[in-house]
Amino acid sequence: MPALLGESDIIKALALTPGVTTGSEGTTGLQVRGGTPDQNLIILDDAIVYNVSHLFGFVSTFNPDAIHKVDLYKAGFPARYGGRLSSVIDVTMKEGNNQRRRVEAGVGLVGSRLLIEGPLGDSLNGRSSYMVSARSSYFTLFLLPTLIAFHRANSGQYFNYWLYDINAKANHQFRDGGRLLVSVYNGNDFWGAQEGSRTDRSSFNLNWGNTTATLRYTRTLLSNLFFRSTLTYSRYRYSIETQARTRQNDAWETVQRLQASSTVRDLTAKVGFEWTPNTKHTVMAGVDLIKHRFRPTQIETTYALNPDTLTRINASKPATEMAAYLEDELRPVRWLKTNLGLRAVSYQVGARNYEYVEPRLTLNVIPSQRVAVKLAYTQMHQFVHLLSSNSIGLPNDIWVPATEQVPPQASEQTAVGVTYTVPAYSLNLSIDAYLKRSTNLIDYQTGTNFLTNFNRRWETTVERNGVGESRGIEVMASKTQGQLTGWVSYTLARHRRRFATIDQNRWYAASFDRRHVFSMTGQCKFSEKVSGVATWIFQSGQPTTVPISLQENIGQEATAYPILIYGDRNNYRMPAYHRLDLGITVQHRTRRFRNAQWSFGVYNAYNRANPFYLDIERGLLWGGNRQIIGYDYKVVRKAVFPVLPYVSYNLVFD
Repeated sequence: MPALLGESDIIKALALTPGVTTGSEGTTGLQVRGGTPDQNLIILDDAIVYNVSHLFGFVSTFNPDAIHKVDLYKAGFPARYGGRLSSVIDVTMKEGNNQRRRVEAGVGLVGSRLLIEGPLGDSLNGRSSYMVSARSSYFTLFLLPTLIAFHRANSGQYFNYWLYDINAKANHQFRDGGRLLVSVYNGNDFWGAQEGSRTDRSSFNLNWGNTTATLRYTRTLLSNLFFRSTLTYSRYRYSIETQARTRQNDAWETVQRLQASSTVRDLTAKVGFEWTPNTKHTVMAGVDLIKHRFRPTQIETTYALNPDTLTRINASKPATEMAAYLEDELRPVRWLKTNLGLRAVSYQVGARNYEYVEPRLTLNVIPSQRVAVKLAYTQMHQFVHLLSSNSIGLPNDIWVPATEQVPPQASEQTAVGVTYTVPAYSLNLSIDAYLKRSTNLIDYQTGTNFLTNFNRRWETTVERNGVGESRGIEVMASKTQGQLTGWVSYTLARHRRRFATIDQNRWYAASFDRRHVFSMTGQCKFSEKVSGVATWIFQSGQPTTVPISLQENIGQEATAYPILIYGDRNNYRMPAYHRLDLGITVQHRTRRFRNAQWSFGVYNAYNRANPFYLDIERGLLWGGNRQIIGYDYKVVRKAVFPVLPYVSYNLVFD
């Protein structure tokens, strides 16, 4: 696929499938069938990933070099998955080559990548392997001259950015048939900016990152009984810091400092069994235990006039989530396949215990080899919330748990679909329809966020007990083989919400509502070495809230601007979004007979000024004698990405 700045991205590939979109341009938060980004269960080798954002959302945390496969569920969720309302994105790392050592390196405009894999030792007879993949940006090197100029006082400002991620995995197969797997992921982003003079300086630092670890043991106990146990650790941390310093007696002293951080940690244990009494019947059962620890916000401020540090904390909040599930997959006759599931969940936080039973049902009716009819019904509950304090892609989102005052989110979804296959042309046609209703939703109160209201408990800054309704129709045609492959998809959907305290309990379009979404991607293989790819996407504008009138700023100076008066929630839609990306890949053998690949392309080929956000420009209208006779206010579309060419180079060392 064409890549933004040459960085291939799994999340953006998923966003080209029906029913899946992203928020603002460049961001990696997926919105699946009317859901918010926090309603996606994203797991990497069974470990939960809370944030998938690199480079302010322009690149995801998943390095394609390290990924073996990705499974996306939009409906019909198996009972072994739980804890989210909208989707499951199950990402599996590569396990490494157990026969020979292999090295792959890549260089692009944003950063460089390195992959090393191979057997752990010759004496193990191919029963063990490893994989290590790393990726890092080199913006720091490009910005080094500005840092030198800033410290020499030849420049009044400086900023720096760096990201990295590391994937590692090792596995070993024992002689008794058991298998042990260990995988680790760590990724971080660091942003820093400074401005000032030789005597006074201010700085701004922002960093966020994920860490996951997985230990898994599997074994076949009997010829038809399989055992699986997993222990995982997940951690997400976000931190923002501002600091003002002054130079006194050749030393820098801190005048004011503010640091805000948010963390969430999970320790998860899972045990599961899979029993296959015959080829037409499979039963899966298991139990899960998750120990959560949330620290929504920790604020530390320091002032030179008061050397004592003031710390205000939304206290660390532990929670325990337990679940037991049972799945029965049965194919009683050739034309019918069923999956009946039941998941019982218990969530304990403080003195409150929430308990639910979630039925799951999936039916596949296959009247012929070409036609399949699908029906799915699912109930889900979610015990975490995401507080988003802005809409422009910065990762200052705060994860908070369901509490005694704020109950878990819940949803009920029914979906039906028909698939038709034309084998002669390798063509698949599908149409799906869904209806999803959600309850116990939350949202920030107007004008609040976690920084400006850090001295209040977060429960008091949100609207609660909201309800949501999502419905849509999805159509897709895909061609999987031949010289020309790709797919075309279209989604017609409506997503709306309602809160008793917003707009007098009237329905309003959700911020992620896109009435029409159309995407098309195709790859053409011109020869054995050269292939081209093109992607075009169109989607309706994003709902947003804009002012509807002005109020005189009484008591202020004559030149003071009036106060903006806002109307109903999401009373306006941004202009429609559309973009064309083009790419070409050339493969060749080097002089040392190594496989190499050049990728060239362009993002936003016809330079569409897609709206990233809306800004309000203010002006005054002057009459004679320099008197103000009116105000000139405009809502202006702000775009970020013009046409962007890219190039990358990959080399494989066998």
